[in-house]
Amino acid sequence: MFFGSLLFIVASQAEGAPAWPIRSVDRAADGTLFGVSQRALYRSRDGAASWERLAEGENLGEVYVAADGGHALVIAHRGARLWEGAETLWPVPLARAEPWIVTVWARAGKLWLASALEDPEDEETRDLLYTRDAPMISPGLHTLVLASLDEGRSWREIAAHGGALVRAGELGADGVLRLCFSDGTLRGGGIDANDGELVDGALQLLSAPLQHLGSDEASWLLFPDARTGWVGGQRFFGGADVARTSDGGRTWTELDAPADEWIEAFRLGGGACVRVAGLWHPGARVELWRAGEFHELRRFEGEVHDARADAGGGLLVRSKDGEVWRLSADGGAWQRIGTIPVPK
Repeated sequence: MFFGSLLFIVASQAEGAPAWPIRSVDRAADGTLFGVSQRALYRSRDGAASWERLAEGENLGEVYVAADGGHALVIAHRGARLWEGAETLWPVPLARAEPWIVTVWARAGKLWLASALEDPEDEETRDLLYTRDAPMISPGLHTLVLASLDEGRSWREIAAHGGALVRAGELGADGVLRLCFSDGTLRGGGIDANDGELVDGALQLLSAPLQHLGSDEASWLLFPDARTGWVGGQRFFGGADVARTSDGGRTWTELDAPADEWIEAFRLGGGACVRVAGLWHPGARVELWRAGEFHELRRFEGEVHDARADAGGGLLVRSKDGEVWRLSADGGAWQRIGTIPVPK
């Protein structure tokens, strides 16, 4: 999803102007692009040919823009910031204590859903967050589930879960928020679109007890319908991990997957479900869910470097040679957006 802090793209202004590394890009419904570097928020109205500097910040990593482009939520290393047209990024209150990790999992019109891991109080838990070879399970981990009814301007807590952090999440077409936690559980519940609250008032355990989901590095979760779902990620040792459910998430079956086939999956604004398979390898493909299976929609000759669902509900895909393409929100048409070079 322009994979957050994992990727860096170069944005230039006029010829001969300095270049700034941009970590994350989003696209408003009218085509305006927003991007963040580590220290600033930028905007482009000409398909990434030039960028204007909007506001400065520290340790910025991800940007989520409102559909009309009027404001943007910028995720920082510790917390989130809001841009509303001025040359300032304002802190956004998200948790009772300063949040450590913030992730937006779903955008459905003005309703946005996110999670925030509160700042751990003990050093042992803090050290755990910097490791990659240990399960992210600790009594010191406290995760909040958050909802916004104004496209990220303001947030309120709707649930909490102790002992683990959220690895992957999505809001299904059935209105159910599903979250895959690092303790291997699938939890969630129906969301009232009017007030953003959980219908049952709290997170429910949706998976069978003791069934560990998502391996070491779960990164995506997708339910094309209420009963059929997929979860996937990349094991720290052992390659890709993919599992499928046919009973709404209670039980799961692990599937064979090529060790190096990194997959990301997305729900588009028009309801289409797509996944990008083979990221970072030649022959990567975009697949569309229909008639109970994923079917190849487009194959790229070169490598696909990154992908994300944008504010207009479409899919942005950038190849290693810098070409950016957009799949429409209904999954029916492709449009070439422009070129954003991928730096070494």
